[in-house]
Order: sequence, then C-alpha cells, then structure tokens
Amino acid sequence: MHAVIFIGGEYPDTDSVQQICQRADLVIAADSGYLNARSCHVPVDLLIGDMDSIGLSESELPGDLEVQRFPRNKDFTDTELAIQQARKRGAEQVILIGGGGGRLDHLLGIYSLFQRTHPPDSWHSSHGSACLATTEFRRRLGAGTVLSVFPLGNKPVKLRSTGLHWPLDSLHWELGDAGISNISTIDEVVITVESGMALVVLPTKEG
Repeated sequence: MHAVIFIGGEYPDTDSVQQICQRADLVIAADSGYLNARSCHVPVDLLIGDMDSIGLSESELPGDLEVQRFPRNKDFTDTELAIQQARKRGAEQVILIGGGGGRLDHLLGIYSLFQRTHPPDSWHSSHGSACLATTEFRRRLGAGTVLSVFPLGNKPVKLRSTGLHWPLDSLHWELGDAGISNISTIDEVVITVESGMALVVLPTKEG
C-alpha cells in the first residue's frame, strides 16, 4: 500500500503533487496539510492532528471525511501521528508532501523522521525532494542535475554510485558527513547502499 501524507508548509507545484498522488491508496492530511491537499484537488481519506492550524470548522469539512482529533499537548507531532496511522493501516511506502519554508525546528523535525525505526520513504516540498535509500536509489535525472547525499543512522554507511561526477565508492561515511552538490554526468544515476542507509536530496528544478 502507498500512503501520501500532506503536512503544513510549502509544497511542490500542483501538477507534481497530483503526479505523486497517482499511486496513492491512502491520503492522510496532518492538520493544515488538509489545506494543501484541497488546493491541489487531492481527496483526503483521513484528517489527523490537534487542529490548531487548519482554521476550518467542523461544518466546513466534508461529511464523509474521517477525522482523528488529538489534544494540543501531546507526545507526538501531527506528522508523526499521520505516519503512525499510515503504517498501522498497512502502508509499505509513505510519502510526505509539504513542509517547505516556515520554522527551522519544524524542518529539522521532519529531517529527524528519517532517523527513526519506521521512517518515511520520501519528502517533497517547494524546495526539492529527499529520498530514503536503504538498498538502491535509481533515478533518471538528466546530466547536470545537482544532488546531495547524507548518511543516516548510527551504523557505518558504505555506498557505490554510477553517473556522478564525484563517485561515492570507497568512501567511509560517518554521522555528520555530507556529500553536498554532487552532479549527475549521465541520464540515470544509481546509488547502491552496501551498508547503512542514506538520504538523497534533489533541489527543485528551476524553469
């Protein structure tokens, strides 16, 4: 099952969002993420959170929308609650949409989700995309595309790559290392994860 979770904050253009949602079996909105989904004309199956930022009354929501309300003082963020629900309902892939701009602590909070036991698989905001690589990252990006790589977790990270200007082979990654602004040299980039896991970040293409 594929689940898409809309969160608050800036998101990609509507066409990109709708393309991401084409394979979604379950769409969840975390609080004000509902407004993002509605703006992109994507139907929501579940609205979850403390509803402190959505700015809509009960009567303004669809009557058939499932809503799970939580107190504002809670142990998990609305995004964490949404991910938990997606996994509980059988989602094997979880995609986050939104989260661009806004408070720095919120951005770092989303990044920290990729360090968890059951992390999201990708995150798409107005500023680019971040994709979790646990076995292999393979993408047709076109030559000249900029991408960055960050090791995740406490285990040693070892990667191999094809199609990058600065190959990742033979590098011994430690927590805190980063491969910033690498460049694709051919159409398809492949990053193979031999141990550990990594986050591949792709900036939004201009134009």
